[in-house]
Amino acid sequence: DFMKKISFNTSLPSLPKINNEKFKNYLSGKNFFTSYFNAKSVQDKISKHIFIASFNGILSQVNVKPGNTILQGQSIAVFFNPNNLELEADVSIKNTLLVKKGMEARLKSDEIHDIQTGFVSRVNKTLDPSSQNMSVFIKASSGQLYNGMYVYGDIFIGKIKETYLVDRSLLIDESIFLVENNKLKLKQIQVIQISENNAIIKGLKDGDIVLSESIKGAYDGMEIRVK
Repeated sequence: DFMKKISFNTSLPSLPKINNEKFKNYLSGKNFFTSYFNAKSVQDKISKHIFIASFNGILSQVNVKPGNTILQGQSIAVFFNPNNLELEADVSIKNTLLVKKGMEARLKSDEIHDIQTGFVSRVNKTLDPSSQNMSVFIKASSGQLYNGMYVYGDIFIGKIKETYLVDRSLLIDESIFLVENNKLKLKQIQVIQISENNAIIKGLKDGDIVLSESIKGAYDGMEIRVK
């Protein structure tokens, strides 16, 4: 019956249950099982597979041609939803620890004038050895953003009272120089957040005078002239 079911126009039938051990050993000695499973493997490779995405979208990249054999793990194409884009941002460790899923992000691009809004979709706290940063993913559904566009922006992490925005170059680890009686005084502060050029710090009081620019070779107690 098994042999009668074999046809070149249909898939191989399943192997029947063989209870006779002598017959099973005979088939094994004739490489019947090896030939059968090799044929099944070839059949699976050339069979057609249909993948249906859970959304409507656009093919931006196709990596194979019709008739090509697809290997396990091979990238077939890039299919994306233009109305639901995701941005991967490189963020420092200190700032990543402040970011949480669902936080609002404001995105900008040199190609558009308006500020676009997005939300943090996930935070990857795996450290990149080369940059020493972590990845934060932001989802945006604006019609003014396009796949492959360069964007930058800010993530709104909340409000913190009694904080100050200073030039990042003024920081000396967790300290900053103040000016008191024409002398520099090194004061310990708390760094809340660091961006490319600026830093948000806490620990200053009203009336504290901070340097307008860093001084090379500055030290605690150094006399300066205030302009």
